[in-house]
Amino acid sequence: MKNLYTFKGVGIKKDGKVIVDAIYDDIKPAIVDGKESDTIFKTLIDDQVGLIKLVDDKKSNYKEIKPIYEDVGEFIDSIAIVSIGSPRHRTMYTLMDTDLEEFPYGCMYDKITRLGNGYFDIIQNGYHGVINSEGLEIIPCTFKSITFDPDTKKFELEACE
Repeated sequence: MKNLYTFKGVGIKKDGKVIVDAIYDDIKPAIVDGKESDTIFKTLIDDQVGLIKLVDDKKSNYKEIKPIYEDVGEFIDSIAIVSIGSPRHRTMYTLMDTDLEEFPYGCMYDKITRLGNGYFDIIQNGYHGVINSEGLEIIPCTFKSITFDPDTKKFELEACE
């Protein structure tokens, strides 16, 4: 399918009409389930990533997250791993859905990795735990390592010594 939106440097236009003002260093479609999105875009200002989700074709109808992230990963099954940090602060991670909502709310982790089947390995203070795709902690961060077998849908937990 042809992308209906065109990019003019640092804004978004559709059919000659400005949808998002040209204030960004760069704008490109976010990747959602392996494809470029027609409604979610990554924005860039001074090496910080933000997001815009178009609600409709009217200029004022979009949701914007100002560029505060180091990185926003691909949205897989509607969830992306995002990182926040700066040269003076360590990088922290959280999850974001395609409605541009961070979750679990107020929680930041040292690292997040996809395990599969909607589960994520979270690391806090060097200890592993698991949250699900709704942001619920189902295994607390008290383990040395965690692996997940998607065939058996079972976790293998290595206890700390």
